[in-house]
Amino acid sequence: MKLDKVKKQNHWIRGLCAVEDAALRMCVPIDLMTCEPEIIVCENGMARDMFDYWRVVLSSEPQLPHFAGAGRSMALLVRDKTSGGFMGVVGLSDPPNHWTQLIQHLGWNENDHLRLKHQHQIVMMRRCLPVYEFGQMTGGKYLALAATSREVIRLLELRYSFQYLLFGIRTLHGKGSQYNRLQQRGIILEDVDETDHGFYLMELKKKAVAHLRGEADKVGKTNMFALADQLAYWRERWLPNRMTSKNASSVIELDPSRYRLSEQLDLKRARPETSGVIPVGGVEDGCD
Repeated sequence: MKLDKVKKQNHWIRGLCAVEDAALRMCVPIDLMTCEPEIIVCENGMARDMFDYWRVVLSSEPQLPHFAGAGRSMALLVRDKTSGGFMGVVGLSDPPNHWTQLIQHLGWNENDHLRLKHQHQIVMMRRCLPVYEFGQMTGGKYLALAATSREVIRLLELRYSFQYLLFGIRTLHGKGSQYNRLQQRGIILEDVDETDHGFYLMELKKKAVAHLRGEADKVGKTNMFALADQLAYWRERWLPNRMTSKNASSVIELDPSRYRLSEQLDLKRARPETSGVIPVGGVEDGCD
C-alpha cells in the first residue's frame, strides 16, 4: 500500500474513534432465544460510521474508507431490537469481474454476451462479521441466512431496480465453517479452488443458473425464505446444538474491552512494525 493510502487509512480509522462510546454502548447482553434481530441499512451519517467502526474492529482485512470501492453495494448492521445489542455487520456488493469460479460455473468464459447481459443480476456477500460472542454461537450462519432472506434481497432490488437471481460467497479459507451445511436453505458449496477459497452459490429464483447460462428462457418461482423463517430455522437447527456443545446458556455477554478501537490503535503505535488493523474477534470474513 502506498504511503498516501496508508495516511488516508489511518486518518479515517482514527476518525471512527469519535463514535466509539456509542458503538460500545451496544455491547449489552442478548438472549438469542428471544431476541428480535433487525436489519439496518447504513447509508450515511451516524449509521454508516457505526457500520464502519464495527467493520474495522471485527475484520482481519486491511481497511479503507467505504467510498474507495466501486459498483453497487449495501451496508447492513444487525442488532437486537429487544435489547439494542449489536450482533454483526453484513456487506453486499457486485461480484468482482475476475471471479474465476463464478465465470467458469456459469460458462461465461466462452459466452461474453451472457456475461454482459446478466452480470448485474448477481450479488455477492463481501462482509459477514458477527460480533465475537455471537460468532461462537454460530452467529455467522445466522447472518448468512439473513443476508439471503426475501426482505434483504428485495431491499437491493428496490434500490437498484434490478431483479437479482444469484447470491454468491467466496470464503477466505476452505469451506468456511460459518457457511458450511446450509444447503437446506439453498446455500450450496460448489467448489474449493487451488488457492483454498470456497465458492458458495444460492439461486434466488429457481432455474436461475440455467437461465444465466443461456439454457432456460425464464426463471422459476422465488427460492428465498422470509427473514422470520430464517431466524426460526437457525434457532431450531443450530443454536441448541451449540448451546449443548459449549455447555452455555442462550444469553451472550458482549465484552466491550474486545472492541475498543482506540486501544487497538495505541497498541499499533507501540508496535510500529505491525501493519493494518489488529483483528480482535478472530471471526472469518465473508470474502476477501
